Amino acid sequence: GDVGKKLVEAGAIDMTKLGKNFPNLTDEEREVLVGDDLHQITFTGDNIIFWTDVLWALGLTQKSKVLSEGPMMQNKERTPLANYASTAGWTLGSKDAMKLYNSQRLITLTPEQDELVYKIADNIFRPCCGNSAAYPDCNHGMAVLGLLELMASQGASEAEMYKAALAFNSYAFSSTYITAAAYFDKQGIDWSDVKAEEVLGAKFSGGQGAANIYKQVGEIPGAPKVGASCGA
Repeated sequence: GDVGKKLVEAGAIDMTKLGKNFPNLTDEEREVLVGDDLHQITFTGDNIIFWTDVLWALGLTQKSKVLSEGPMMQNKERTPLANYASTAGWTLGSKDAMKLYNSQRLITLTPEQDELVYKIADNIFRPCCGNSAAYPDCNHGMAVLGLLELMASQGASEAEMYKAALAFNSYAFSSTYITAAAYFDKQGIDWSDVKAEEVLGAKFSGGQGAANIYKQVGEIPGAPKVGASCGA
């Protein structure tokens, strides 16, 4: 729909600032931010950084139980909300990140859908750290939160939401999931048969868990070695 356009209007994305990061925006990517009829998101190796930033802006801005009641809010006395990579690191808006944080209902979520997002986010980890998307302290966690919110608002099932989150993670952290696929292959399990919910858990997708899987598999010739950046 017009969520990208709403992000620009809300001050979550500044087109000039974004343009400096992405000087070669494709027509499709530009349409995401200025159009109002986007029907489908497709992740690729070429556009995953763009989508990480767009979904990061959504997760940061959208009102949600994750941001209002989750671990970031629970731990704010120990770690101020403004001190996280997902807040202090967001520099592509026309408004300050803390003015955006949990500030607007860009998409409509019922209480049940908001609760579902929290539940699923709590089970989705990322290799750059040991936290789940219910503790979105970096850009990837906040982007997965935005993705789950978008899908929940459209009535997606839990299985569909986990599958989409795995697709996102697999492009954002490709070496981790190539290694995970090799691990399952050694067990005689094809990657297409692996449950997304399982591989997104801490054992395979958390920082420590992913490192343990790598130790068991070892280096894979030709696999990418560049880690995903947690900055804008």
